[in-house]
Amino acid sequence: PQSTINNEKARQLEDFLVQKFPLLYRFCEAILGALTLKLDIEPQRIDLLLLVLWFHKNGAISQQQVTRAIILAHGYATASSIANVANRLLKSQLFESFDMPLDVTPEAIANQVMAYIESHALASGLIILVDMGSLNAIHRHF
Repeated sequence: PQSTINNEKARQLEDFLVQKFPLLYRFCEAILGALTLKLDIEPQRIDLLLLVLWFHKNGAISQQQVTRAIILAHGYATASSIANVANRLLKSQLFESFDMPLDVTPEAIANQVMAYIESHALASGLIILVDMGSLNAIHRHF
């Protein structure tokens, strides 16, 4: 009974988000779809709902409010592929990608990110998305 109520509430929330924020919802579906393919994970419906709510809360509706986002990922084209899909869906260059071949150190990637930060206006902030491993601790190199 309790899980039926929770499932019903989740479905109601999903219906609301699809209707209220269709572009943002599709964008978040694309992000999770790309992550599923590239990182071999299986996100749940709640992951999608939380991602939509998080982006909405952080101003993703207006491009002026969330000006830049960086995707850092291991591999030769993983970050580029995710950023390309997201940018095409949004019809805007919101995401910048930094692919990290396995032989590149986190320090080298941090230096590239710092150069990017210094050369771009980031008055509204910066979102950094990382895949796993050594990139999870990249903030230590800034």
